Amino acid sequence: MADNRPLSDNEADDRLKAALNALGEAPGVTVAGDTALAAARRALSLLSLGLIAAGVKSELADNNPSGQARASFARKIVKLARRPTRSPLPKYPETS
Repeated sequence: MADNRPLSDNEADDRLKAALNALGEAPGVTVAGDTALAAARRALSLLSLGLIAAGVKSELADNNPSGQARASFARKIVKLARRPTRSPLPKYPETS
């Protein structure tokens, strides 16, 4: 039976990242398949970043005097930015 309890932001982000990891980095065999995979990877990454940004905005709104929220946000963004990306337009061999 599925666990239908509400998820925290961290748990939701973990599931988004798990879905992204499940897609892997393999290209699609066809242009359509590869395009769908690339779009899904991009969408999952952007959703994760949006969730992180919303959490940091909330922390900053609480007037966190230590600046820990900004530092945490910066670390997460740098980590995501280091993730290798593939070319948006892969080269396919010509077929005759």
